[in-house]
Amino acid sequence: AAIPPLQRAHAARTSPRASFALANVYLNLGLTAPLERTLAELDYAPLSAPLAEMIRLHVSGDGAAALVHAETQLATTSDRIWRPLVALEALNAGALDTARLQIRSLEPELLGPAPPVGRVPAGIVLMAASLLEAEGEADRAEALLQQLLDALAPSPDGYDPIADKLVRAQALASLGHDDRALAELEDARRQGYRTLYDFDNFLR
Repeated sequence: AAIPPLQRAHAARTSPRASFALANVYLNLGLTAPLERTLAELDYAPLSAPLAEMIRLHVSGDGAAALVHAETQLATTSDRIWRPLVALEALNAGALDTARLQIRSLEPELLGPAPPVGRVPAGIVLMAASLLEAEGEADRAEALLQQLLDALAPSPDGYDPIADKLVRAQALASLGHDDRALAELEDARRQGYRTLYDFDNFLR
């Protein structure tokens, strides 16, 4: 049911987000040929095409080539998206030294004795916790995830952004609290996707 509207949006060649969403649907349905075709057709978006190539390499099972591609993009462009992508693919490939180097470049103090979790993007904290877990530092990884949960605890004023719920679900799942993670996801589903930008769009 998701495919026809996403195909129409992709065919317009104006929304890389729709194209990536269509490719993701194909991936989840195991439809390899349409997945490859959709990723190749992202050539209409010059900044998205290199990411599409990295996705193609990753889903084909060639994580080593995906990592080399991401490292090449990082070295040859000034696009800030590539540093966390190198870290993510390095974690996936077990290249822990590379992952550590990139995480340190993103947030120098995050892997230190007093990580500033409250001011660091949540995705980077999740990566750092994954790195620590992979390095056999389970206690430090758990402490980092708990700090993240504390920093993203629902506000008493009632506004609990859906993005925070999704991060809490990831942190809870990493800690082995599957029931609580699922509860966060269910709460996010009930709330529906809403952000302050939804109102801002109407202002504009």
